[in-house]
Amino acid sequence: MMRMWKRICTVTWLGLLGLLFSGVLSAAQLTNIQVSNGKNEARVTLSFNGTPSLYFFFPAQFKSGAG
Repeated sequence: MMRMWKRICTVTWLGLLGLLFSGVLSAAQLTNIQVSNGKNEARVTLSFNGTPSLYFFFPAQFKSGAG
């Protein structure tokens, strides 16, 4: 049961990282993703070939409607 819970947490964190980095990276090639889990923390390491250009999109910056 605990092993399944760790897998669910890992998949959740990877999903959140995917949302964070979706459309974020340009001019770089992702070469490796490493995930390691400990008792109290999880570590995700992303390796790139080249220098990434980072662009962050925050939906709260945009308002609908005029004025």
